[in-house]
Amino acid sequence: MFSKKKLLAVAVSLLVGLGLVYGSGSNPGSFQISCTPSVTYAVNIDTAGAALSFPTVSVNTTYVNNSTATITNTGNVSADWELTGSAVGSTVWTLGTSTTALNTVMLYGALKTSIPTSADFTTYGDTITTTLTNMSATNFTATGGQNGKNVAVNATRVLSLRLDSPTDTSVTTAQTFQVTITAVPTSTF
Repeated sequence: MFSKKKLLAVAVSLLVGLGLVYGSGSNPGSFQISCTPSVTYAVNIDTAGAALSFPTVSVNTTYVNNSTATITNTGNVSADWELTGSAVGSTVWTLGTSTTALNTVMLYGALKTSIPTSADFTTYGDTITTTLTNMSATNFTATGGQNGKNVAVNATRVLSLRLDSPTDTSVTTAQTFQVTITAVPTSTF
């Protein structure tokens, strides 16, 4: 038979074992919390209705567009930007990586508040290709220009374009390219 003392000892042991008696914890005590941020990466590109189209172009000629695109970070956090280009639809011309050729153009982009001169664009850092490229301090920036690194919420950048037409062409129809800018986490580059 159990005595009152033994019964009380068993009851206290059960309560301590179940964690229902206070005073048996550590000092200091702690707990963890978890939260996940709601992050949106987005850009808005405004070409002011110009769509940055080049007029009829001659072969083997360099053109700097007189219109620009204003790019705004419309996400809810700072972001880095990346840029890529692609041919649209039945376009025969391709984007070159180092030089023009038959049906191959060089398309350049530069972030600068004013329209750069032709010489401000460089083959090394400003060439728009089909490869996603960081818009860092060395890419897509003209002398005294801007960059797409750590762009604050609602901040804007101005993109200008230069086109070096092909040395020769096998087509007489309009050739169309798309430029895509993607916002990514600021730690990307």
